[in-house]
Amino acid sequence: VINMFVGMALTKKVILLNSDGSAYRPFIDIDTLCDCFAKACNLKNNKSMIINLGYNNFNLKIIDVAKIVPKKTQNKINRKANN
Repeated sequence: VINMFVGMALTKKVILLNSDGSAYRPFIDIDTLCDCFAKACNLKNNKSMIINLGYNNFNLKIIDVAKIVPKKTQNKINRKANN
């Protein structure tokens, strides 16, 4: 979602939504992901394991992400819903 929105913001200067944007999506920052991979590679236990990553405050609505991207890309973008 973020990659798609940034791409639209930079190339088309508009973010088009395929819905009303009320759905939540989980996100994780790259630093947390890299730390987890590094720690997993250094584990001495060779057994398979399941690791859940992330924080509840990184569960964001699509519409909220669409509002953040223009600020971060420093573009003045018109947000349009494409229903």
